[in-house]
Amino acid sequence: MADLTITATSVVPDPGAKISQNIAAVNITAGQSVALSSTDSKKVGLYDADGSGEALILNGVALNSANAGQAINVMWDGVLTIGATVAVGTLYFGSDTPGGIRPAADLNSGDSVGLLGIAISTTKIALNIWNTGVVKA
Repeated sequence: MADLTITATSVVPDPGAKISQNIAAVNITAGQSVALSSTDSKKVGLYDADGSGEALILNGVALNSANAGQAINVMWDGVLTIGATVAVGTLYFGSDTPGGIRPAADLNSGDSVGLLGIAISTTKIALNIWNTGVVKA
């Protein structure tokens, strides 16, 4: 398996989704996993399971594309049409490719384990962000 190939225009939250309004610290595309800045609670960058510092503070999934300095909406809880095909019952995590999303089977030794959620259909993930603090052995 590999990171999800996400169609940015197909990333859509279901009603009742929990969404925060942030500022992009870097260029971000809808459907990428994002990390919260440790120095500015309104800024987000790309999550990176191989990164360090704030790149490891998984915050959610970008709902729109934005250039650095622009407004971006980040979903962190609820059901999300992810814009890719997913396997029902599979857990999905932030990737070691900055901004990527991957299935549990693709976690590598040394990766930070940041859980995004579980696939509940072939197009939807129930997001419930969990920064485990665990590094895969």
